Order: sequence, then C-alpha cells, then structure tokens
Amino acid sequence: MFNLLEFCVDLLKKCEFVMTACVLMFMLTWQVVVRNLLETLRLVYQNKDDVASVINVFCSICEDYDFSVRTELMVQLPHLVAFCKEVKLNNFLVQYLVPTLITYLGDDSNTVRKTAHSALVTLLEQGLLEKEIVTEKVCPLVLHLTDKMHPRRSTNRIYSVDE
Repeated sequence: MFNLLEFCVDLLKKCEFVMTACVLMFMLTWQVVVRNLLETLRLVYQNKDDVASVINVFCSICEDYDFSVRTELMVQLPHLVAFCKEVKLNNFLVQYLVPTLITYLGDDSNTVRKTAHSALVTLLEQGLLEKEIVTEKVCPLVLHLTDKMHPRRSTNRIYSVDE
C-alpha cells in the first residue's frame, strides 16, 4: 500500500541532500575564485578597466557570509599584496587590501581572525606594508584590540616603527 507520509519524508530528505550539495558547490566556487584572484590580476594588471573588474570581484568576496571564503581570502592576501607592490598597484593595496585585513582582524569568526593575524605577521615580516600604513592603521588597531582584551593594562606609551 502507498504511504503518502513516507513518500513525502523521503522526498524531503532527497531535496535536503540536493540543497546541501548546491550550497557546497557554491562555497567551493567562491573559494576557487579567491584562489584565482592573483592569477587573474597577473594577467590584467596593465589594464585599468580589467583591474577595476578584479577589484569588484574582490569586494564581492569580502562581503561573503561564509567564514571559509573569508579565511581563504586572508590566506591569499599576502600574495596579493606582494604582487600589488611589485607592479605598483598601490590604489588596490591601500584602498582595498589593507582595509579588508584590518576589518578581518576583528571578524566574528575565530578562524578568519586567526588567519588575518597570520597574514598581518607575514606582511610585517616580509616588509610588504609601508611604514605609514603600519603606524596609522595597523598599530592603532592592535592597541585597540589589546585594550579590549586587557582593559586594565592600558598605557600611554608612544610607539615608533623603525624602518
């Protein structure tokens, strides 16, 4: 005998599986896009319009709700910064890459924050950030984050960044 309830439950399970597969494919697609940003930028960096298109894709990725996409973006960030410095794409570096890094240092996702911290350390170790960016953007953020963690340890010291 045909059981309508069992049929509906079975159908819902199949639909849930298909929806999960679609979501996974969508997430993987964005991760692949992130991984290909650098290669795309290498191919088009001499054309302003094409660079603008890459920036638009970058901005779309930055707003992704999925922490794994934002994490992958932070993994790729030091490579993007290095290339931008190499070919003098300072606008992309200063207006998009650095602000994204600073934003992600305070991300809700612990994984994204840790990956952003690693990216920052890499950029600092390799000397890929200008002194001005470090003193005006990075140091105040680091002080703010440490004050949030240890409010009683606030200090009035002046820090300098050696060249």
